[in-house]
This record gives sequence, structure tokens and C-alpha cells, in this order.
Amino acid sequence: MASMADCYDVAVIGGGVVGCGVARACALAGRKTVLIEREAAWASSHASGGNTGIACTAADCEPGTVEHGCLERAAELNLDAYDACNVPYAATGAVYVAYGPQEHAALDHLIDAHGDAADSLNSGAAVEARCRLPGLAARGATRGLHVRREITVEPWCVPVAWALHARANGAELLLGQEVIGAAFDQQIWTLELRQRRGERAGAASALRARVLVNCGGLYADAVDATLRAGRSTFAVAPRRGDYVILDARGPLASLGALARPVGGVPIGELGRGAYAWRTVHGDVIVGPTAEPYSERTVPADDHSSKAEATLLKAAKRALGVSSFDSIRGRYVGLRPGARDQSDYIIKRDGARVTVAGIRSTGLTASLAIGERALALV
Repeated sequence: MASMADCYDVAVIGGGVVGCGVARACALAGRKTVLIEREAAWASSHASGGNTGIACTAADCEPGTVEHGCLERAAELNLDAYDACNVPYAATGAVYVAYGPQEHAALDHLIDAHGDAADSLNSGAAVEARCRLPGLAARGATRGLHVRREITVEPWCVPVAWALHARANGAELLLGQEVIGAAFDQQIWTLELRQRRGERAGAASALRARVLVNCGGLYADAVDATLRAGRSTFAVAPRRGDYVILDARGPLASLGALARPVGGVPIGELGRGAYAWRTVHGDVIVGPTAEPYSERTVPADDHSSKAEATLLKAAKRALGVSSFDSIRGRYVGLRPGARDQSDYIIKRDGARVTVAGIRSTGLTASLAIGERALALV
């Protein structure tokens, strides 16, 4: 723990993928940086602990938004950073499949959004060939879209890689530390921290910093309130995404490499659509769902039978199989969007920088978000 005599240039609060990306950017720019994370490990829970292993494009976002700009910039940054930081990934692209004329309008919207960065597949046979999944046409696939720039990535490695790169460039990482108080004397922030040990909290201590960056994710509004004497300027509105891990043996063994993720078009209860994809480690996962959720954490034994049934139905259609040998596991992720705010919040107010409202695209956009936050520090 830093002594009171020490003063950081930047204190980043929140050690998810966004906070780690911001800390990395600040450290690489030579700022004396500390990253404060309330949990004992990076990416072990909350938003960064349950993400889709696909780095997406900006086509799903409104042009001119901060989110769109970050995703466009991330497309220029990510592959070099993945290579430099040893993040497992595969430049697979992804295929979105329409089943029947009732889904063609949604597919046409995707085609328009992706433009020259994607290839239209105008028959079920073309979809089968590009997915390398026999049987899709027989199960009703009529058209598809191959998005070339989407990438399969190991999502749990990304925040850890950014944090380790930040530390290698001088940043200090404080894990298991919760910010419980803050005071500003017109020049310097003093943060009161409490060490968390499971359900028991240790003694409080403090550190000083010139600028604070709130990357609190699902708790960003609570952090904002702590920095503003109890008055938050926004509210986090979590959305829940369920995932199912399928046994890659049995019927799925015939899928071979499952060369690229396969998704439905974005309609109905699955939001932008559920994917089925093979991870960089060989597992087959399907998800996510997209539902409003009132809590900030999901109990370890929480299980939604409705979500599972929805995902298995989507997986059977996407993969062209009628059954699975077994389900190997399940996991849930929460997305820390902001209520009544569709775009990212990245802004400076005095000696505070707020980075909030970052939905699941934050995995992809984290380095570009780091650049934007650095420009405000």
C-alpha cells in the first residue's frame, strides 16, 4: 500500500477489462498509475467474468456515437496488442444466418451496416459452405452474412493481459481494496480504502492521486456517489446474459473445427442474437441471452431454465443438430449499461473522469476506451 507521502498521477477505480485498459494506457504514457480493484482477482466476477468470446465490429452501433468510434479504433489496435500480450485469439470472422423470409429484413439491415466488410450468402448451400456446417439448409437456413473482421478471443485473458502490461510499465495494482471514502482539496484526491478479506473487511488505509478515473462497471454509480458526497449523476441498469457450455463430443464432434462463430439475426428475445462458437480451447458455447436484471451480482447457483431452453433451441438451429450429449456447464454475465443512456459515458468533470455505461462491447473496445480516458487525464 502506498504511504500518504506518495501521490499518483492517476488512480483507476475498477479492475475489469475497461479499467485494466485505462490503467494500461496511462502507464504506457508514463503516468504514475494505480489500479484499485475491490475483488481479490481480475475478471473473476461481475461484468468481465462472463463475456462472449467474440471481439465484435462497430456495425451494431449507431455511427457518430462514442461506442462506434471506440470500436472502430479498437479494430486498429487489438490484434497487435493481443500478439504483444499473448492473448489467445483466432481471426475467424462470424456468420449470421437467416431462417426464412421473415428474418430477411433483419439480415438486410446487418448487410447494410457491415457494407464491404462482409460477404452476403444468398442460399442455404452458401451458408453451409462458409460455416462448414452440413445440414443447415435442411434445417431451414436460407441466407446469411459472413462478417470477416469478427475475432474469437479468450475473454478472461484480456483484462489480465492489460493489467500485467500496465504493471510491467510501472502501474501499481491493488487487489481486494474497496474505495469507501474520497475527499478533494482542490488539487489532490485522498481515497480511503478498506481491504476486503472474503466477507470480512480489514483496516482502512489511504492513498492520494491527482486525477481519479471511475471504471467501476456494475458499481460505477456507487463509485460516482462516493466521489460526489452521495449524489450519483447516473444509474447503472444491468442486463443479464446466460451462456451454456456444450459437450463437444457426440453430435458436436462431427462439426469439426466449427471454423467460425455462427449466430442468428438480431430479433426477439436474444437481443442482437445468440452465437454458437468454439472457444480457443475447443469448448462449444452458446449465448448470450439479454434480459434486464435488478441485482449487481448473480449467485453462483443461479440457473434460468427458461434461458437454457432458449439457448439450446438457438444452438440446435445454428449448428444443424437435433440433440447434444450433455451440458458441461453454465455461466452468467451482467452488462453495466446506464439507465436512459444508450451510448458510452466517457467524460471529465474537474479532477474526475467517468467511464461508465460500457455494455458487452467493452471487451472489444477496452484499448480504445483507454486512449479516450488518457486524453482526458
